[in-house]
Amino acid sequence: MLTRLIRFTLAALLLLTVASAAAADKPRCFGAASRDPQKPCNNPNLRLKVTPTPNQALLKPNSICNRLHVEDLVRTCWWGARAKHSKTTVALIGDSHASAWRSVLSPIGKQRHWRGISNTLTSCAFSKVVSLAPKSRADECRNWNEQTIAWFERHPEVTTVFVVAATIPKPGFETQVKGFRDQWKRLPHTVRNIIVIRDNPRMQADTGPCIDEARKAKQPPGIACARKRSTSLPTDPPSTAASRMHSKRIHVIDMSKYFCDASLCYPVIGGVLVYKDLTHITTAYGATLAPYLEREVRRLKIKGL
Repeated sequence: MLTRLIRFTLAALLLLTVASAAAADKPRCFGAASRDPQKPCNNPNLRLKVTPTPNQALLKPNSICNRLHVEDLVRTCWWGARAKHSKTTVALIGDSHASAWRSVLSPIGKQRHWRGISNTLTSCAFSKVVSLAPKSRADECRNWNEQTIAWFERHPEVTTVFVVAATIPKPGFETQVKGFRDQWKRLPHTVRNIIVIRDNPRMQADTGPCIDEARKAKQPPGIACARKRSTSLPTDPPSTAASRMHSKRIHVIDMSKYFCDASLCYPVIGGVLVYKDLTHITTAYGATLAPYLEREVRRLKIKGL
């Protein structure tokens, strides 16, 4: 009897230890949870934390994507639910910012049983307008855009497309808006929904060193290294194009409130490093954003998604 009691006690202690460790992995208000407008949250224990550090973030790859097929420039991979467990197929297309946002979408795909297909090309937006140098890169981007349209025509099972694109100054705002609009119109009717995720803010070259210095000085790095919203979050051509089209097929999701307040954008939020470089979000922060992007997807009330 005593032996059984000891074993039970040890087992209970082990479970408590495991539970405590799991809780410690994600403390209260961790990451994007600290900016949830529906449930304001502040954890003083996170004010000096930075996970991962800027140097660690540079070494971390994008979230896992399992290679499918290579068809010239269209190099697809899958994320989310396995095909046999999925209830719908979605695609994520765009440049390297789209690849970074896979860290947000992948957990949602698993939860909502999406078969997610990524088709991205670095520095190449899904647009009729291409402004790249040298000419070989511009030609590659144009060809990728053409091949991507053809790929969708061969894959009618893809009914929803998520679009993400980096905000760039050239070739001019209105030209970019038209380029996105014209390209989306070319998608086959089997793509019933186009969801444009507004691009995230950008930081500056000295943000990483600023965070390191703030940590050494025992200052909250998110506040010490924050940037003005007016310069960090310029108007976004894809979301502008989507809003102007007034189409039931096209939707916009703006997650800016999870990066910025009315005046500043923060490089560290809820103890989590937001950016791995000037513009790409970390997989760590992306994972904490997932519940809130999923909330926005639910608000769209898209049948079958």
